[in-house]
Amino acid sequence: MSHAPLAPLAPPAAVPLTGPELLALQLLARGYSPRQIALLTGTDGPAVWDALAGAAGALAAPSAPEAVAVARRYGLIV
Repeated sequence: MSHAPLAPLAPPAAVPLTGPELLALQLLARGYSPRQIALLTGTDGPAVWDALAGAAGALAAPSAPEAVAVARRYGLIV
């Protein structure tokens, strides 16, 4: 039996991800550690952790890795 690929879910009405939150999620999804993200973006570790925590909160995810999964389901990151 063949199944068609699932379309991304529509995100909640307004997912208020900031630019830094979205960037941190994208880089985490690509396998970068928070420390590497800080070095790449020219910020410090706490700023990266704040961005990841903010993204997780905005996406109602319990953790940053779960936020990546939710963002992928919503089509916010690939």
